Amino acid sequence: MTALSAPTAEGKLYEVDLRLRPSGNAGPLATSAAAFARYHAEPAWTWEAMALTRARVVAGAPALARRIEDTILGALTRPRDIAALRRDVADMRARIEKAHRSDNPFRIKYFRGGLIDCEFLAQFLQLSAAPSHREVLRRDTASAFEALGQAGVLAPRVAAELAAATRLWIGLQALLRLTMDEEATAQTMPAALQTTLAAAAGVPSFAALLARMEETAATVRAHFARLIEA
Repeated sequence: MTALSAPTAEGKLYEVDLRLRPSGNAGPLATSAAAFARYHAEPAWTWEAMALTRARVVAGAPALARRIEDTILGALTRPRDIAALRRDVADMRARIEKAHRSDNPFRIKYFRGGLIDCEFLAQFLQLSAAPSHREVLRRDTASAFEALGQAGVLAPRVAAELAAATRLWIGLQALLRLTMDEEATAQTMPAALQTTLAAAAGVPSFAALLARMEETAATVRAHFARLIEA
Protein backbone atom coordinates (compact mmCIF):
# COMPACT_ATOMS: atom_id res chain seq x y z
CA MET A 1 0.00 0.00 0.00
CA THR A 2 2.82 2.37 0.85
CA ALA A 3 4.56 1.71 -2.45
CA LEU A 4 1.36 2.19 -4.44
CA SER A 5 0.38 5.46 -2.78
CA ALA A 6 3.83 6.97 -2.06
CA PRO A 7 4.15 10.57 -3.33
CA THR A 8 6.64 10.99 -6.17
CA ALA A 9 7.72 13.86 -8.39
CA GLU A 10 4.91 12.85 -10.76
CA GLY A 11 2.33 12.41 -7.99
CA LYS A 12 0.94 9.20 -6.52
CA LEU A 13 0.83 6.06 -8.63
CA TYR A 14 -2.55 4.94 -7.24
CA GLU A 15 -4.98 6.05 -4.60
CA VAL A 16 -5.70 2.97 -2.48
CA ASP A 17 -9.18 2.99 -0.91
CA LEU A 18 -9.85 -0.02 1.30
CA ARG A 19 -13.43 1.10 1.95
CA LEU A 20 -14.44 -0.42 -1.38
CA ARG A 21 -13.79 -3.97 -0.14
CA PRO A 22 -16.68 -6.03 1.30
CA SER A 23 -15.04 -5.86 4.75
CA GLY A 24 -14.25 -2.15 4.42
CA ASN A 25 -11.48 -0.68 6.53
CA ALA A 26 -12.13 -3.09 9.40
CA GLY A 27 -11.20 -6.37 7.75
CA PRO A 28 -7.83 -7.91 6.95
CA LEU A 29 -5.85 -6.53 4.03
CA ALA A 30 -5.89 -9.93 2.31
CA THR A 31 -8.63 -12.55 2.29
CA SER A 32 -8.31 -16.30 1.93
CA ALA A 33 -9.41 -18.10 -1.23
CA ALA A 34 -11.96 -20.02 0.85
CA ALA A 35 -13.43 -16.82 2.30
CA PHE A 36 -13.57 -15.28 -1.17
CA ALA A 37 -15.46 -18.33 -2.45
CA ARG A 38 -17.87 -18.34 0.50
CA TYR A 39 -18.65 -14.66 0.08
CA HIS A 40 -19.50 -14.95 -3.61
CA ALA A 41 -21.39 -18.23 -3.18
CA GLU A 42 -24.04 -16.18 -1.38
CA PRO A 43 -26.07 -13.49 -3.12
CA ALA A 44 -23.58 -10.59 -3.00
CA TRP A 45 -24.56 -7.02 -3.76
CA THR A 46 -25.43 -6.48 -7.41
CA TRP A 47 -22.68 -3.91 -7.83
CA GLU A 48 -20.17 -6.49 -6.57
CA ALA A 49 -21.32 -9.00 -9.18
CA MET A 50 -21.05 -6.28 -11.83
CA ALA A 51 -17.53 -5.45 -10.72
CA LEU A 52 -16.63 -9.15 -10.75
CA THR A 53 -17.21 -9.23 -14.52
CA ARG A 54 -13.96 -7.24 -14.77
CA ALA A 55 -11.98 -9.36 -12.28
CA ARG A 56 -8.87 -11.24 -13.34
CA VAL A 57 -5.98 -12.98 -11.63
CA VAL A 58 -2.80 -10.96 -12.10
CA ALA A 59 -0.27 -12.98 -10.08
CA GLY A 60 0.07 -16.14 -8.05
CA ALA A 61 0.71 -19.86 -8.19
CA PRO A 62 -1.06 -21.57 -11.12
CA ALA A 63 -3.18 -23.79 -8.86
CA LEU A 64 -4.34 -20.81 -6.83
CA ALA A 65 -5.04 -18.82 -10.00
CA ARG A 66 -7.23 -21.64 -11.37
CA ARG A 67 -9.08 -21.86 -8.06
CA ILE A 68 -9.84 -18.13 -8.04
CA GLU A 69 -10.83 -18.14 -11.71
CA ASP A 70 -13.21 -21.05 -11.07
CA THR A 71 -14.73 -19.17 -8.13
CA ILE A 72 -15.25 -16.07 -10.27
CA LEU A 73 -16.78 -18.10 -13.09
CA GLY A 74 -19.12 -19.87 -10.68
CA ALA A 75 -20.30 -16.58 -9.22
CA LEU A 76 -20.89 -15.00 -12.62
CA THR A 77 -22.75 -17.97 -14.12
CA ARG A 78 -25.17 -18.39 -11.22
CA PRO A 79 -28.82 -17.95 -12.35
CA ARG A 80 -30.27 -14.61 -11.24
CA ASP A 81 -33.58 -12.88 -10.79
CA ILE A 82 -33.40 -10.76 -13.95
CA ALA A 83 -36.15 -8.36 -12.87
CA ALA A 84 -34.36 -7.68 -9.58
CA LEU A 85 -31.04 -7.31 -11.40
CA ARG A 86 -32.59 -4.82 -13.81
CA ARG A 87 -34.08 -2.80 -10.94
CA ASP A 88 -30.75 -2.71 -9.09
CA VAL A 89 -28.83 -1.52 -12.15
CA ALA A 90 -31.42 1.16 -12.90
CA ASP A 91 -31.33 2.31 -9.27
CA MET A 92 -27.54 2.52 -9.23
CA ARG A 93 -27.53 4.56 -12.43
CA ALA A 94 -30.15 6.91 -10.98
CA ARG A 95 -28.05 7.41 -7.84
CA ILE A 96 -24.97 8.21 -9.89
CA GLU A 97 -27.00 10.62 -11.99
CA LYS A 98 -28.21 12.39 -8.85
CA ALA A 99 -24.68 12.73 -7.45
CA HIS A 100 -22.73 13.45 -10.65
CA ARG A 101 -25.20 14.83 -13.21
CA SER A 102 -23.41 16.70 -15.98
CA ASP A 103 -24.43 18.27 -19.26
CA ASN A 104 -20.79 18.46 -20.36
CA PRO A 105 -20.20 15.75 -23.00
CA PHE A 106 -16.48 15.77 -22.22
CA ARG A 107 -17.21 14.45 -18.77
CA ILE A 108 -17.06 11.11 -20.52
CA LYS A 109 -17.76 8.89 -17.55
CA TYR A 110 -20.88 10.53 -16.13
CA PHE A 111 -22.54 12.21 -19.12
CA ARG A 112 -25.81 10.40 -19.94
CA GLY A 113 -25.13 8.02 -22.76
CA GLY A 114 -21.46 8.00 -21.81
CA LEU A 115 -19.11 5.38 -20.46
CA ILE A 116 -21.03 4.40 -17.31
CA ASP A 117 -24.13 3.66 -19.35
CA CYS A 118 -22.08 1.44 -21.66
CA GLU A 119 -20.42 -0.39 -18.77
CA PHE A 120 -23.67 -0.89 -16.84
CA LEU A 121 -25.40 -2.19 -19.96
CA ALA A 122 -22.63 -4.68 -20.70
CA GLN A 123 -22.46 -5.91 -17.11
CA PHE A 124 -26.24 -6.28 -16.81
CA LEU A 125 -26.40 -8.27 -20.04
CA GLN A 126 -23.41 -10.43 -19.08
CA LEU A 127 -24.91 -11.33 -15.70
CA SER A 128 -28.27 -12.02 -17.33
CA ALA A 129 -26.90 -14.23 -20.10
CA ALA A 130 -23.85 -15.90 -18.51
CA PRO A 131 -25.73 -18.89 -17.00
CA SER A 132 -26.47 -20.13 -20.53
CA HIS A 133 -23.83 -18.22 -22.53
CA ARG A 134 -20.61 -18.10 -20.53
CA GLU A 135 -18.77 -16.97 -23.67
CA VAL A 136 -20.16 -13.45 -23.10
CA LEU A 137 -17.91 -13.02 -20.05
CA ARG A 138 -15.30 -10.68 -21.49
CA ARG A 139 -13.48 -8.21 -19.25
CA ASP A 140 -13.23 -5.56 -21.95
CA THR A 141 -16.57 -3.78 -22.36
CA ALA A 142 -16.43 -3.36 -26.13
CA SER A 143 -15.44 -7.01 -26.57
CA ALA A 144 -18.29 -7.98 -24.25
CA PHE A 145 -20.81 -6.27 -26.55
CA GLU A 146 -19.34 -8.11 -29.53
CA ALA A 147 -19.62 -11.43 -27.68
CA LEU A 148 -23.19 -10.62 -26.67
CA GLY A 149 -24.00 -10.02 -30.32
CA GLN A 150 -22.34 -13.26 -31.42
CA ALA A 151 -24.28 -15.19 -28.76
CA GLY A 152 -27.58 -13.76 -29.95
CA VAL A 153 -28.22 -11.85 -26.71
CA LEU A 154 -28.08 -8.56 -28.62
CA ALA A 155 -29.03 -7.86 -32.21
CA PRO A 156 -25.82 -7.53 -34.28
CA ARG A 157 -26.55 -3.88 -35.09
CA VAL A 158 -27.09 -2.99 -31.42
CA ALA A 159 -23.95 -4.85 -30.36
CA ALA A 160 -21.92 -3.03 -33.01
CA GLU A 161 -23.31 0.36 -32.00
CA LEU A 162 -22.55 -0.19 -28.30
CA ALA A 163 -19.06 -1.56 -28.98
CA ALA A 164 -18.25 1.45 -31.19
CA ALA A 165 -19.62 3.85 -28.56
CA THR A 166 -17.50 2.25 -25.85
CA ARG A 167 -14.33 2.52 -27.93
CA LEU A 168 -15.09 6.16 -28.77
CA TRP A 169 -15.63 7.09 -25.10
CA ILE A 170 -12.54 5.23 -23.86
CA GLY A 171 -10.32 6.76 -26.54
CA LEU A 172 -11.51 10.29 -25.82
CA GLN A 173 -11.28 9.80 -22.06
CA ALA A 174 -7.71 8.54 -22.30
CA LEU A 175 -6.62 11.54 -24.35
CA LEU A 176 -8.31 13.99 -22.01
CA ARG A 177 -6.69 12.43 -18.95
CA LEU A 178 -3.28 12.67 -20.60
CA THR A 179 -3.67 16.29 -21.68
CA MET A 180 -5.92 18.13 -19.21
CA ASP A 181 -5.37 18.73 -15.52
CA GLU A 182 -8.97 19.79 -14.95
CA GLU A 183 -12.36 19.09 -16.46
CA ALA A 184 -12.40 19.93 -20.14
CA THR A 185 -15.21 21.76 -21.90
CA ALA A 186 -15.68 22.68 -25.52
CA GLN A 187 -15.16 26.32 -24.55
CA THR A 188 -11.92 25.93 -22.55
CA MET A 189 -10.20 23.23 -24.61
CA PRO A 190 -7.12 24.34 -26.58
CA ALA A 191 -7.54 24.32 -30.34
CA ALA A 192 -4.70 21.82 -30.77
CA LEU A 193 -6.44 19.38 -28.45
CA GLN A 194 -9.71 19.84 -30.33
CA THR A 195 -7.92 18.84 -33.53
CA THR A 196 -6.26 15.85 -31.83
CA LEU A 197 -9.55 14.58 -30.39
CA ALA A 198 -11.28 14.88 -33.76
CA ALA A 199 -8.49 12.97 -35.47
CA ALA A 200 -8.60 10.24 -32.81
CA ALA A 201 -12.33 9.84 -33.41
CA GLY A 202 -11.80 9.67 -37.18
CA VAL A 203 -13.79 12.79 -38.01
CA PRO A 204 -12.61 15.85 -39.97
CA SER A 205 -13.29 18.62 -37.45
CA PHE A 206 -14.12 19.46 -33.86
CA ALA A 207 -17.66 20.35 -34.92
CA ALA A 208 -18.00 16.90 -36.46
CA LEU A 209 -16.68 15.39 -33.23
CA LEU A 210 -19.34 17.19 -31.18
CA ALA A 211 -22.00 15.91 -33.56
CA ARG A 212 -20.61 12.35 -33.34
CA MET A 213 -20.59 12.51 -29.53
CA GLU A 214 -24.17 13.79 -29.41
CA GLU A 215 -25.38 11.09 -31.80
CA THR A 216 -23.47 8.36 -29.93
CA ALA A 217 -24.78 9.44 -26.53
CA ALA A 218 -28.35 9.49 -27.84
CA THR A 219 -27.94 5.97 -29.22
CA VAL A 220 -26.54 4.62 -25.95
CA ARG A 221 -29.28 6.36 -23.93
CA ALA A 222 -31.95 4.80 -26.13
CA HIS A 223 -30.52 1.31 -25.71
CA PHE A 224 -30.13 1.79 -21.94
CA ALA A 225 -33.71 2.98 -21.61
CA ARG A 226 -35.08 0.08 -23.67
CA LEU A 227 -33.02 -2.69 -22.08
CA ILE A 228 -32.98 -1.54 -18.45
CA GLU A 229 -35.01 1.51 -17.47
CA ALA A 230 -38.21 0.65 -19.35
